[in-house]
Amino acid sequence: MKRRWLASAAILGLALAVPAAGQPSARTTYLDKVINGKHMSETTARAAAQLAEFEQKKEPHCLQAASELLETIDLAKEADAMKRLTLRRETLETWLALLALIDRNLDPNFNPQDLPSTGVAPPRVGDVSYPPGVDPSVIADPQARQRYEEALKQNTRKAENYRIQTWLKRFDESISPKAERFVRMSYTTVPGDQREVAETVKKLIKNPQRASALTRAAAQKQ
Repeated sequence: MKRRWLASAAILGLALAVPAAGQPSARTTYLDKVINGKHMSETTARAAAQLAEFEQKKEPHCLQAASELLETIDLAKEADAMKRLTLRRETLETWLALLALIDRNLDPNFNPQDLPSTGVAPPRVGDVSYPPGVDPSVIADPQARQRYEEALKQNTRKAENYRIQTWLKRFDESISPKAERFVRMSYTTVPGDQREVAETVKKLIKNPQRASALTRAAAQKQ
């Protein structure tokens, strides 16, 4: 009987050790798991899908949509205690995933005073000067036209980056207090609650200042 039990345990251990088809690889981060993994809650699943779309398209409105979904979650409406704990954990993970994406995409060296040009000036060709913003096709010299086209592309990229960085900065300032409020209102100071917050913060948040703010929020009495 004992030999049969050991054999069964060995088979079970082997099954657990080998990842099933479709499971995340060893290189998958916890952030990837939250964004692309399964959720019990339809709301956190939809919010996570918005975060995944932001990762692909870098469209700020996806982060806005995710935050609005998370703000609709009311833990008190879940009558089942175990489901409520699962919903709380999923909501915490998704809030922190949103903050992690903000941190990942905010450029600490971004200078808001370095504005993109409103009109790129073409290079002068001999005695000919072209007005800013002229269509590249009117420039006969191929080298001058190529330099101008590249300058236009660089300015377009700069303008897009400026748009994203300024939006992320404003959004971070408005949304961070809401995420901290969720932590403060949803978690008590009992060790189990504190441990869940601390472990989730450690897995998802790389910004030391943000990590400190979130753990402080959890430790504050309601």
